[in-house]
Amino acid sequence: MKTVSIKQSHELMAKLGTKVDWAAVPSDAAQRVVEDEEAGMKFCRFIENGGNMTCFMSLGIVAPKNGRVIIVTAVVDESRPWAEAVRAAGPDTGKDWDIWKVGDHYPAASGGTRRLTQVILANWKDGVADGTVPLVWSKKQRLLPATPRTVFAIGEQYPDLHRLMGVDPMAVVSLLECTFNGESRIPNVWWNGAQRDADRGRVARGWDGDAWFAFVRE
Repeated sequence: MKTVSIKQSHELMAKLGTKVDWAAVPSDAAQRVVEDEEAGMKFCRFIENGGNMTCFMSLGIVAPKNGRVIIVTAVVDESRPWAEAVRAAGPDTGKDWDIWKVGDHYPAASGGTRRLTQVILANWKDGVADGTVPLVWSKKQRLLPATPRTVFAIGEQYPDLHRLMGVDPMAVVSLLECTFNGESRIPNVWWNGAQRDADRGRVARGWDGDAWFAFVRE
């Protein structure tokens, strides 16, 4: 992937600056951007989307019975090294946890594949008996399980997701399982207060209402 040169970055910022109608921008709105620690990351996503406002249609997706669907966007890099992706998603992940050891089951793509991705997060308020429940629902919606790196990207790019959604603790789960040490598990990211970690959960376990299962369109 070719990186942006210093000259190109200056040209980009000049282009954006000259086209802004500053008289139409409220002072308090500008100040909120100045104070927003995530502003740079949001601006990066805006540029990667070709300078367009992100707008995805959710038409056709029916929420689970007694459930909810939230759609977020994230810049996903399927070529990112596993340990780097885990570390970015879960800074509080234990050093000896198995999540670090399963990267071989999810090999990185070659050639640099960063792209803006629409991620559908589905939740069952009363929980589910096991991971097959959301899988059955997703097939009816013509959705596919999101990759672990997609879930990790959400963890990194939305560090305050649990506060924004008013759900604490909460987990975002990838249903792409792998077997390690004889156990079949699925990657996930947990938000809990100021803590955020990446871990592996059992497909066959019961998942409470704090779990959000991640999918993408076919």
